[in-house]
Parts: sequence; structure tokens; C-alpha cells
Amino acid sequence: MRVEIYTTPACGYCHQAKKFFQERGVAYTEYDVSRDREAARKLVQLTRQTGVPVIVAGNEVIIGFNLPRLEQLLVVPGYEPRARLGLRVANASRYSQQQGAYVGEVEGGSSAERAGLRQGDVIVSIDSNHISGASDLERVIASFRAGTRAVVVFIRGERSMQTQVAL
Repeated sequence: MRVEIYTTPACGYCHQAKKFFQERGVAYTEYDVSRDREAARKLVQLTRQTGVPVIVAGNEVIIGFNLPRLEQLLVVPGYEPRARLGLRVANASRYSQQQGAYVGEVEGGSSAERAGLRQGDVIVSIDSNHISGASDLERVIASFRAGTRAVVVFIRGERSMQTQVAL
């Protein structure tokens, strides 16, 4: 599948997308719209906007670094998809006296949404692995294979709750 990415040097999500491609051995063509006027014109023609990154994978135009969609489109032989919850998290200690991973956003249709996790929840453990912050959550999730079922313990308001989730 032909993959093109429209970027600028200062775009962090552009760098993440290119790293994603490199880690999976996906060949791509990069167009730096800050230096290439024709590429900038084509970008606007494709999307009617100037924001980057824009990724063209086959016939599909993806605006932004949409990791779940890219993982669906760019199936690479021998690559095993990573486990994921579908959350945006931060250290809970930034918002309260609690330790854990504060859920700032739950992606629609994600494992986390299906398991009933909501914005404002604080994840404190996954399968008995203590979670003291966002980086702990990322590390623990990365240790699981995609599709693994795990018990997530979290705090909602003043209540400690748990749910089972398919990573």
C-alpha cells in the first residue's frame, strides 16, 4: 500500500507518525509542506485545511495521527498489535491527593468505553499491578498482549470499583 505523509519540521505528531512507520517497516513518502509549495497545495486540495500531519494510506486520507486507524490499515506481517485501552491519562496527583492514572478522555468504541471507564476515573491497578501514575499505566499495558483480559481497579468519586477489560 502506498503511504504518504504531509508534515512540517515542528510537528510533534508528524514525528510520532514517522516513528510508527519506521518501527513497523512501513515505507512512506514524506512531503514537508513548509518547504514544498506544491505539496502544500495538494494538502489543501485533499483536506481543505493546512494542518498536519495528513497521512494518505492507499485511498484513505487520515487527518492527524490516528493510531488506531493506522494500525487497522497498515497490517504488517510479523507485527503484533500492542495492547491498548483507548484512554488519555495524566498523573492523578496533578488533580487530587490520589495516586494513579487520571482518565482525561475515553475514546469512543474503545476497550475502556466498553468496560465502563469514564472521564474523571482514577486507575490504581491492573491485574494486581499497582499504578501510581500515567507512565505506570503505559508500562503495564505495554506488558500485555493485544486481546488479553485484565481486571482494572479504579476510583470513581469516593468509591473503589473494578471492571474487566479486553486489552
